[in-house]
Amino acid sequence: MIRLDSTIHLDIRYATANNIVHRPVYRQARAFLQRSAAQALVRVHRTLSEKGYGLLVFDGYRPWSVTKIFWDSVRPEQRAFVADPKKGSKHNRACAVDLSLYDRATGKEVEMPSAYDETSERASPSYAGGTPEQSARRDLLRSAMEKEGFTVEPNEWWHFNYKDWREYPILDIPFEKIREDSGSPANQTKTPSKAHAARMVITGQGAVEITRAATLPRKKRETPLRPCVPMTTRSAPLSLAASAIAS
Repeated sequence: MIRLDSTIHLDIRYATANNIVHRPVYRQARAFLQRSAAQALVRVHRTLSEKGYGLLVFDGYRPWSVTKIFWDSVRPEQRAFVADPKKGSKHNRACAVDLSLYDRATGKEVEMPSAYDETSERASPSYAGGTPEQSARRDLLRSAMEKEGFTVEPNEWWHFNYKDWREYPILDIPFEKIREDSGSPANQTKTPSKAHAARMVITGQGAVEITRAATLPRKKRETPLRPCVPMTTRSAPLSLAASAIAS
């Protein structure tokens, strides 16, 4: 396992009731990303650290079944803020991340023009209201993310999609079935079973640890409601950022 950065903070809202559906939908407070996206995120984090900020991650990979829960639970007027399960979400591909900034001097989340998961015009990355300081921080985050290959969602300042999202399939693997990969030679050459085609390294307490050990399969064809076929981890071309917060 290669530890890239442990100073990215986590606040996994969907493991709590503090979210758009007002109830927990994750059993574990963990966050995952494909390797290329995770490495880009670390570069963003380190760039922002020079300005006194760090990344605060709310969500990464999201199983398709959770996307369906969101669609079925929100009011019709809120559906612009959740993905249509018929199309799937870039979160389902582990190529989208929801995040904000924290102040490295205090460790506290900074204020933005809107709260996370707020379904109002204030959530737009181009919203002209709020204080100058809030807008400046939102725009700083966007600029840093865009320099590393992310694009912001048109109506959510916190939602960023990685450029390679089309290369990965929509998945519905629950967090509980994402197994720990020890990084041993045996695990690096062994072909995983279908049930465990997604492999993770479970990591430390209270902060995200980005690693190279976890894999998800690349897209062979559009299979929107099931995991794709397993592949060997010979060169480990794909990987996720994994996290776990101690209860």
